[in-house]
Amino acid sequence: MINVFSETKDDSMLMSLRTTSSMIAVSKAIDEVVWYVEPNIITQQHTPIELENGNTLICETAFGGLLK
Repeated sequence: MINVFSETKDDSMLMSLRTTSSMIAVSKAIDEVVWYVEPNIITQQHTPIELENGNTLICETAFGGLLK
């Protein structure tokens, strides 16, 4: 289940897959996953946001932190 998504400057879609505790980015140009964050790195994440410098900010509820 995708709990939230956002669009990046390079026309990819960032998607938070909260039920599997993972994140993906899908390129709209080639319709493929271009990066994946595994469940052992994040838990109960939400609200992926691309920052102006190109980094991605991910809010994580389980440990009360931010992943950049």
